[in-house]
Amino acid sequence: MAGRVIDSVGDHPSGRSARLIAWTGTFKPPTPWDYFWLYASTGNWAAVEIELVDGKTVNVLFDNGSDVGLSPNPRQAFFDTEYLVRDDGELEVLQHHGIFIDCSEVVALRLEHLEAVIDSTAE
Repeated sequence: MAGRVIDSVGDHPSGRSARLIAWTGTFKPPTPWDYFWLYASTGNWAAVEIELVDGKTVNVLFDNGSDVGLSPNPRQAFFDTEYLVRDDGELEVLQHHGIFIDCSEVVALRLEHLEAVIDSTAE
């Protein structure tokens, strides 16, 4: 239910729902965080580079196997596909069952929509 309200507020940020939620003081939707992930979800795939406070970066695919907490939920994220960019520019998919990120440690997010479907069986 909350997701539908946020989607509605995102589509109509000056609408009645947005004003009502803002009036309650619960949160001021949608936040820049919400906008980023709502925009990321408009394509089939999105490559996201996540920069953490310790200077490390994490590269993930935002796809159907991903889940990100939008307002008012905690800023947490799960991605089932993480990858490295090798020195030769090739991508290497890390083999594990997913990565959880406490997004209070996130400094910056970079996004690129990918139009092509990635074939993980290609050699």
